[in-house]
Amino acid sequence: SEPNTDLNFQKRPQRGRLVLNIFFLKLDFAVWSTLEKETNWTFQPNVDSLKAAVVKEWNNLSENFIIKSCKTFRHRSEAVIAAEAAILSEHGYKGR
Repeated sequence: SEPNTDLNFQKRPQRGRLVLNIFFLKLDFAVWSTLEKETNWTFQPNVDSLKAAVVKEWNNLSENFIIKSCKTFRHRSEAVIAAEAAILSEHGYKGR
């Protein structure tokens, strides 16, 4: 049987989960693509070297980059939360 990953959407029948997973994949991509861009410039001879390079680049991310990323994704996350609420409401969930 196939592992249940975020990209294996057939294993996730709930519509809301699919929306939420795609959103967080985009956020993950924003950070990891930036880290990969920097860490892939040089050959990493082993896993420890790669880990050290990722930590170094993580620490080098500018505060401005983090702020802009959070602001961009906050707007998107609020839209996802609103969509989740609409989906739950469609299915009769009343909340607490």
